[in-house]
Amino acid sequence: MSTHNIRKAKLHYKSVPRIDSYITVPWINLSGHWLAKAGFRIGDNITIIIKRNSLQIKKSKGNTQTFFNKT
Repeated sequence: MSTHNIRKAKLHYKSVPRIDSYITVPWINLSGHWLAKAGFRIGDNITIIIKRNSLQIKKSKGNTQTFFNKT
């Protein structure tokens, strides 16, 4: 794989309000021309495939609904 196809980022945190406090959750912010070069456009629906220590992001076909699958 070419090094031009590898992007590095840092995992940040985001504060989320709860009834009487806040908790922190992991947060990833992805942006850049490289997303467009990879075929993603503003407004595209995406699917995120979650595996242990790995995330795969793909364009979704058609309109999709958000769902959570606990596996």
